[in-house]
Amino acid sequence: MGNQKQVTLFQMLDYRKIVAFFSILFFIMGVSTASYLLFRTEPQEKLLAKAVEDAALQPDPTVTPEPAQDISTDNAAPPEGVEQQAPVDEETERRAALESMHKKMQSKAIRYKKLIAKQTDEYEWIGSKCNGLFWNSLYSTLGGWAPITEAQSSPGKWEFHPSKSCKGKETSSTINELNLSALLLYAYKTGDRKILEDLVDYGEKNNWLMGESVDAETGWRDTKIKDNLQNTIYMAREKILGLKPPANLPEWVAPNISPKTPVFYPSFELFVRVQIRGSAELEEIEWIRTQTRRHPNNGFLQAFNSLVSGGDFKQAMDIGLNTKYFPAKSLPSTKNRCDEFLFMDTSEPKPCSPYGVHPGLDFLFLEAIVNGMYYISSSDV
Repeated sequence: MGNQKQVTLFQMLDYRKIVAFFSILFFIMGVSTASYLLFRTEPQEKLLAKAVEDAALQPDPTVTPEPAQDISTDNAAPPEGVEQQAPVDEETERRAALESMHKKMQSKAIRYKKLIAKQTDEYEWIGSKCNGLFWNSLYSTLGGWAPITEAQSSPGKWEFHPSKSCKGKETSSTINELNLSALLLYAYKTGDRKILEDLVDYGEKNNWLMGESVDAETGWRDTKIKDNLQNTIYMAREKILGLKPPANLPEWVAPNISPKTPVFYPSFELFVRVQIRGSAELEEIEWIRTQTRRHPNNGFLQAFNSLVSGGDFKQAMDIGLNTKYFPAKSLPSTKNRCDEFLFMDTSEPKPCSPYGVHPGLDFLFLEAIVNGMYYISSSDV
């Protein structure tokens, strides 16, 4: 027994079997660990990816967001090949509307001129006889024609009409300032030196009593050329003839309108003055503005005010295109309004009888102002 060798457990086992055993053991442990890690980390990776995605959808507080784009059909891009139109602003629309009104005024004026030319009397004059010089002098500055000098009874002495039949009938005198103002505008526009020379010569010789009347008081009031119109006549003479006015010439002052005087009379006289000078002075502009505010429905005042103030003439054109006052395809008549010249009266126009056709010259005059026939330079606005 003492001579036998002691055998260990390690010696009892085959070395190769031991190596195989541990190899299999380590393989099984590796597979188990890998399986555990695989099934353990997959949900974490998915959660991490989702967290990253959610973070990307959140706005960055350090960056100012851009405004959202309008993807409605009104603002969608046009189909290929179709040009996109720029949006129209209010000012562009306003100007287009005004341009359309100007064209309508022009078209209407062409029709009126054709109709007016058919309304002449045996003297080839238009309108009523006892404002005939006014009608026909104005008509002749608007592209029409009338034998103006037929109403002159002697050099510088004028009457309402070539028939010389008004005194004591429709009027108490043979002439008035309104008709002579229109004659002055005609003489200035046509450059008629003879009319200006004779007018001044007759006025100076007769203390500016330019006609006759049925009584002295009425004659002084109706036929007397007062200071303002005298001043304007001398202004025209200086422009046309180059002659200086007298040293004692009265200055022009803003008119005081009496209740019996139509606002058109002094307004038209001032219009003639502004045309001759070619501009309006501050005092004149203020007077026109005041009258326009008092009589907002007077188309002539609206047009005159726009002319001297640089306005757009819209209110004047609204009146001119109103078929209640100015029919579209015919001249106005007593069915539309009783007034032969709409702007003489400031009350609401009313129809009357008997039936009669008006000259329509009030519309032509309005259209001419609106569309630039009566041009003035920049004024002291």
